[in-house]
Amino acid sequence: LFKRQGKRYWIHHTFIWHQALKMQDINQDIIDIGVEKGLFTIVYDKEIKPERVINWFLDQAKTYDIKRIAIDKFRSVVLKPLLEEVGFNERVEIVRRGPYIHAMLDPLIQHLFINHNIVFHDDPVMRWYCG
Repeated sequence: LFKRQGKRYWIHHTFIWHQALKMQDINQDIIDIGVEKGLFTIVYDKEIKPERVINWFLDQAKTYDIKRIAIDKFRSVVLKPLLEEVGFNERVEIVRRGPYIHAMLDPLIQHLFINHNIVFHDDPVMRWYCG
């Protein structure tokens, strides 16, 4: 999420473990669209290796000035040291997840949507998420 001139610009990528597609009822059409547009990567390993995530951030850093990376406590155990190792020192912020953070962010998110200050560009995945 980037802030510029009062608007927030949403850029994302989702790594999906291939077994999750069998365990969860996920709309296959949106999966296919996300893969086609480069927004999803289906991972056929035993796990989504942390290096995949780190490499995505490194690729994004070639284009964007990443000021902060927010991750939840669970993922921070593995990702934070690796992110710092590749140069994202002082930029990794651990955030709470769940009802507390959702309640805290809800007014801002509503404000952004109501005032048309969140930009997804041509992103069918985000339109589906926000459905």
